[in-house]
Parts: sequence; structure tokens; C-alpha cells
Amino acid sequence: MNYSSMVAYEYTGYNFIKTFVFDDDKLKKILIRGNNQNPQTDDVYVGKIVNYVKEIDGYFIEFDHYTGFMKSKKKYHQGTYLPIVVTKEERGDKGYRVSDEIYFKGESVIFFPDDFKNRFSKKISLDKQEEILSYFFKYTGFLFRTECENKTLEEIEKEVTEFYSLWDTVRLKVKIKNNKQLIYRNNYQEFAVEKVTDLNKILELEDLLENHLKKEIIFQNRMKASFELTKIGTVIDFDSYQYKGLKKNDHLQMNISLFEYILDEIYIRNLSGVILIDSITINNRKEILQFTEFINKSTYVLGDIRFHDITKLGMIELSRRVVNRSIMEFSDEEILLERLFLRIKYLEEHVNFDSLEIALHPKYYEKNDFIINIQKSFDFSMTFVYNRNVDDYSIKPLMVID
Repeated sequence: MNYSSMVAYEYTGYNFIKTFVFDDDKLKKILIRGNNQNPQTDDVYVGKIVNYVKEIDGYFIEFDHYTGFMKSKKKYHQGTYLPIVVTKEERGDKGYRVSDEIYFKGESVIFFPDDFKNRFSKKISLDKQEEILSYFFKYTGFLFRTECENKTLEEIEKEVTEFYSLWDTVRLKVKIKNNKQLIYRNNYQEFAVEKVTDLNKILELEDLLENHLKKEIIFQNRMKASFELTKIGTVIDFDSYQYKGLKKNDHLQMNISLFEYILDEIYIRNLSGVILIDSITINNRKEILQFTEFINKSTYVLGDIRFHDITKLGMIELSRRVVNRSIMEFSDEEILLERLFLRIKYLEEHVNFDSLEIALHPKYYEKNDFIINIQKSFDFSMTFVYNRNVDDYSIKPLMVID
């Protein structure tokens, strides 16, 4: 998908940076990432092989005090130093996935040091391609991205030469066996970013995030979809019991309508891996083929979602390459800490008080780390009360000063 025309609103909370991407006022995706220096997707490091597990034919790699897992077509010995790129971030009980197929991703180009040819985005005109080939005939391993169409050759060259220089740095650090620092981080975003500091606007975006964190969502036509994260991916269940369409027995149209909503949610929630959708059963063979064709066309246009099949039980099988963490993968405690931090900041800005009473739902009874963290962030006192009658939490300022 091309997000070049999109605008994103971004703010920093307690532990995370949150980005909301819109296109023509329609929400397209929500990204949540740590505001620390933990490894991120596309980061390039030097790694050291610390273990090989024959049963799974994979290597464990140590890099900058972290450990990642790697599958490779190449064979390595324990203790070998090599360039690596992070392909999947740490999530849940799964550690980092890394690869020895290095690339440097930038705004104009993606550099593949082990490749010996140049390639072009399909959106670059033939005239521009010939111009680039003539100018960069000494360079190989580059994928020239769509952004090159409107850039000068000198602007593109800056990134090309930077990546060549970085690759020399990587090889030098491999030679001196230095695997203790990040070498390259891709900071380019495919949309314009506007930093949000107004707490009123931030809380509006937080409410929007909360809506898309729900495991159940009811759409405009009263259809419902339920989301469940599993070890292998995401399972989504369709429910049409409150459907307000013209024909309640039109299962083909119900499925098409729901699938359109679900595609939006896949991107907004950043779902990836295996995605199984339990659709409404269609008994008519012709309509099944029509629905299959609709899914094929819808996913083909998007490019990064692969449609595999509709099973005999009506399960739609999709897969999408893992890109960062889904917003649904963050724990209740992580999300609560962010909400409390932002709402306390809002109260601190708008209300005079000496202390706060925060009522928490019983599901947080055993979770004390975030309470300690939030108390350390403010100068005033807080009292935490466990209350079965609150959905999640409530905040009450105490000893208000007129």
C-alpha cells in the first residue's frame, strides 16, 4: 500500500510512541512502538553465534546484549561473527528473529549487499529507470523505490553512498568482532508525521485506540466480529445475528460486507502471521466462487496479504508478513499504565489537587509493577483501591484546592 499521501498524528506516552495514520480523515492504521532503544524491525547489527540447535536447524545469535533466533541457508560455526538484520521484534514469549540476508531500508532505495543487480519499483517511469541505470552503473544491489521518480540523481546518490559506507562499517565490525552496538536504524516513515502535544487531542486518540483494542466490534450494519489472538495468529469470527441488511438470508452479501470491514481492521490493528476468519456459511456453490473471487481481488490490490483458501467449514485462510507488534499484543497492564499516565497528566494540567484515588478492577490485584512505576512519575501521592464495580479504572482527585 502507498501511504505517501497520508498524514499521521504521533505522541509519546509513558513507555510507548503511538502513531495514528489517516487518509482523507479515515483511520488506516495504529502503530505502537517502544520509546526506548530496544531492537526494532529493519535494524542492522553485528551478531555472534552462541548456539546451534540441530533439531530445529537454527542458530541463536547474540547482539548488543540481546538474543535472536535465525534460520539460514548458510552453515556457521559457534563463535562466528556475522552481519544480521532484525526481521521480527520480540513479542510475548517469542524472542527476536534475525536474518543474515542483510538489507538497509531507506527513503529512496533499499540496499541488498549480497545482490548483484539493480531493480526498480513498478511505479518508476521507463525514462527515469534509464536515467538511474546510466548514473549508477557502478553500483549494484539496489531496489530504487517509488520516491525516486520525483528526486534528483544527486538526492538519490546521498542515500546510495551512505549505505555503501555503512556496509563497509559492518564488515569492519565483523572483522574486529564488535557486536555491541546498533549500526543502522531505518527512521524513514512512508507518511507525513505531525507531533501531538495537546492533551485533549491525545485523549481523543487514546479513545480511538481503545475502540480498536476491543475483542468484539459491532459494525454499522449491526454485524459483529470477534478477535482472538492465539499462538499461531489471529482468529476472527463473523456474527450476523443483528444484521440490518435488506435480505437476512443473503449470506454472500453479508460475508462481502463483513470482509471489507475486517480488511480495514487487519491494518488498523496491524494483524499479521496466520489470520483465520470464520465466515457465515454459504451453501450455494456459485456464491462461494463469487466470494472467493472477491477476496482474491481485494487482497491482490493490497499486496501484503496472501489469500490461501476457503475451507469446507467456511474458514477464510489469510497470511500477512509479520510487521512489528499488533496493538492487540500489548498486555492489559501495559495499556492501563499508558492510560493512567496520560489521564493523570491531563488532571495535573487542568485541576488543582494534592493526591489521587485510583480505583482498579480486580483483574489487576496481583499486578503491582505498574503501580510502582506510575507513582515514581509524579510528585503527589496516590492511593490505589480495588473495586469490582469499575470496568477498568477510575480516577478521583482528592483535597481539591479552590
